Amino acid sequence: MAPRHHGSVSVARWNTRLALAFFALYFLARVPTVVDPDLFHGLSLARAILTERKVPLADRFAYTPTRFPVVHHEWLTATVFYLVATRGGAQGFLVLKYALAFAAAAGALAVASAEGASIATLAFLVPLGLNMAAPGMTTIRAQVVTLVFTVVVLWMIAADRRGRRGWVFAYLLLHVVWLNVHAGFVVGLGLLATHAVEQTFRGRPLRHVLAALVAALVLVTVNPYGVAYYAYVFEALRMDRSLIVEWQPLWSSSGGMVAWSVSLVVLAYVVWKLGWRAASGWLIVLVTAALALRSQRNLSIYGLVWLTQVPPLVELSALGRVLGRLWTTRPARTAAVLLLACGWALVGAVERRPWQLHFPTRPGPQETIVYPLGAVAYLEAQNFHGNLMVPFAWGAFVSWKLYPAVKVSIDGRYEVAYAPSLLVEHEDFYRHRTGWRAMLARYPTDLVLVPKGVPIEPAMRTESGWRLVYEDDAATLWVRPDLPLPYTDRRGASIRAAFP
Repeated sequence: MAPRHHGSVSVARWNTRLALAFFALYFLARVPTVVDPDLFHGLSLARAILTERKVPLADRFAYTPTRFPVVHHEWLTATVFYLVATRGGAQGFLVLKYALAFAAAAGALAVASAEGASIATLAFLVPLGLNMAAPGMTTIRAQVVTLVFTVVVLWMIAADRRGRRGWVFAYLLLHVVWLNVHAGFVVGLGLLATHAVEQTFRGRPLRHVLAALVAALVLVTVNPYGVAYYAYVFEALRMDRSLIVEWQPLWSSSGGMVAWSVSLVVLAYVVWKLGWRAASGWLIVLVTAALALRSQRNLSIYGLVWLTQVPPLVELSALGRVLGRLWTTRPARTAAVLLLACGWALVGAVERRPWQLHFPTRPGPQETIVYPLGAVAYLEAQNFHGNLMVPFAWGAFVSWKLYPAVKVSIDGRYEVAYAPSLLVEHEDFYRHRTGWRAMLARYPTDLVLVPKGVPIEPAMRTESGWRLVYEDDAATLWVRPDLPLPYTDRRGASIRAAFP
């Protein structure tokens, strides 16, 4: 009998390893590979910081009206990304991207495991959590660092439930770094505040949590913008961002809505079975679920929160016992299923080519963003100096490639640098809405960059009076009549992008 027992233990260990391999491959197959447009305004800012040896308070990149000071809360992340991208190139940047993404995912698994979730429970629930978390792991922007720090705060909350207090000082140090990395530091404040409310329900000590929150609010001033950061965050939290796709409600994304709904069913089950007093973390999950429903961008935060809080509760329920029996009754069958799952996930990961940065320059059915590399190259070849009207998603890339010769009308910084009404003006123009002509006259624009297929393109050809000087499969360039730029047609041409 002993050898059989030893064999069962050996298979169980291999099953654990296979499960971890499946998690990694599944996550890899779902992490976005397209270069994020928001990366480039950070790279441009970092270049200015290193050139001027200070964090600029005034805008450098736009010819339209901008705010003062420009509270670019991602300045520290941008500097790190710039150094990695310019010194390590595409491969160095990919290493950083996956290091951050897997740190967040692995950290969430570690928290859930430390809170009591077994590998059997995790094997069934982790794919759901990773499915919600993966979309936020872009290539790369500061929100990815926020996801890593979110997991760290969740670990601190778990330690606090066990009666430990040493996390407070560590959190305050993290908080100071976080607020200079990304304004997502408010996620940490929100998680701790929600934890404090839950501790109140349970009659647990919370003075140290409240003290940490008060100290953190004071420490917000430790940044290059001083007290102006408070006003920025207050406005940013309240403003309407519905014109930006990632900030639209979750129900506009069917896939995300399905995962979110299933995750809440699991939460409701464990709270019903265990009771809300015994179900630690239910309030944190519920609050972040509501934020995710309000905005797609928050789904990744919710996915990590759900992954750390819900599996340990499932472990305590009858469902956890059922999952445990399915895992252990026939280890060899479990191993076979895991091998198949790993193979399936590996195929999905290889199809995504995660070893390559995806930097699309031609429209396609799978492309959510296409970069106007050809138009940028044309302007560079013409040694153009002037003002370029651009769509919201392209401004940062143009600045990174062409500043200081070219200034843009808008970029992805949105409320950081511009009044929200400026985005509305751009949307009205590119969607060919009433009053679109006024946009051309309101600002000192020299050229207009137009994505192929948007509603304004036919009007530029027939109604604007502006002259077409460049076109390819992704974009067209229109110049005011008095500028002597030559016409270039690169339709059908293969335009390759180099990073960065």
